Amino acid sequence: MTIDIDGPEGPDYDRAYWWGPLERVAELVAEDPEFVDLDLDDFMVMCGYTQGGEHMIEYKHIHTRRCITLSDDGATVYRYVPPIDELDDEDVGHYRVTRSLRAALRSLELPLGAAMNRNLAKWAATREPEANDGGL
Repeated sequence: MTIDIDGPEGPDYDRAYWWGPLERVAELVAEDPEFVDLDLDDFMVMCGYTQGGEHMIEYKHIHTRRCITLSDDGATVYRYVPPIDELDDEDVGHYRVTRSLRAALRSLELPLGAAMNRNLAKWAATREPEANDGGL
């Protein structure tokens, strides 16, 4: 099976297309206290995949580095299954439908990401820019 990869760049960039699925998931769990740490600003779009006519978009959490892959309408969650033989160039692995959105969201380790965000903000607030570092 082949997986075609595309990315969110270029003059035809459509923010609603690339971010819509994750935004829909965030709306679904907005009232769930378990996912209070789901912050869309903590994600980046990695790329889009097409496998067997199904198009999906992969997002990565900026702190935990964990990924979630959603259908382009946000209704289906996928997980990547690596190839059995990583040395086999013909087998690139594949994506399978995941039955539980909640399990996929738990795998992102959102509380850990939120704690990292808070710690980074504390560190940034106490740091004085040095004269020669350009404020970094």
